[in-house]
Amino acid sequence: MKNITQIIDVKSIKLLVAISMLMPVQSVLGQQPIAAAIATREYLGVSLNSGFTFTHMDFKWSATVPSPVYSVGLHYYALPYLELLLDLQHGLLKGGSPLYQEKSATGFENKYWALNMSFRFAPVALADNNDNDKVLKALSCIYIGTGIGFLKNKTLSNLMLQSEYGSLQKYNGSDLYIPVELGITMPVAKQRKNQFLLNINLRTMFCFSDEIDGYLPTVNANKYNDAFSSCTAGILYKFGL
Repeated sequence: MKNITQIIDVKSIKLLVAISMLMPVQSVLGQQPIAAAIATREYLGVSLNSGFTFTHMDFKWSATVPSPVYSVGLHYYALPYLELLLDLQHGLLKGGSPLYQEKSATGFENKYWALNMSFRFAPVALADNNDNDKVLKALSCIYIGTGIGFLKNKTLSNLMLQSEYGSLQKYNGSDLYIPVELGITMPVAKQRKNQFLLNINLRTMFCFSDEIDGYLPTVNANKYNDAFSSCTAGILYKFGL
């Protein structure tokens, strides 16, 4: 009987040790798979957007003419808080007086194409939201971003006879720019595991050229290159890989 009791005690100790060793594994396997799957699952998305452009060039803000812009985008989500965007944008930049309607008055139009690559980061999405807090969930939809862009211009500008205006009349050159973005992407509908989202985006493009508006002023007050902004809204279809 003593030997049997000792055997039972030894087996019980081994069983308890095995259970204690399995408990952390069970907790890891039982609690983290969902979070890990969310963190590691990759998504793709396609988007269509439209809105308006605003210029920050050699014209006063009051002389800026809001003009239409359209874009199509391809999105890659490596992590819930990190997105890579490649999009093609076509729009109109306009400022100053109408073309050819007024003499001795600056004015331009630029029917441009822009190819943009941005990294978007949603900082609040890094926060632990196991309680599904609605405020935290809403804030996690806000993103900031930057990257690099390629701009193809088709600019016409009014002729100014004074040399200090640097009137080019036509400018069809290509330029690089740095985009800086702020936006929000909100889910509006689901299709099984896929999502439709509303994307609202404000993007400012800081160009490496001062010729985007068809003028290259030589005055000392002209210290900065051209820049312009787009404000767009659109639908994004997001699906898992």
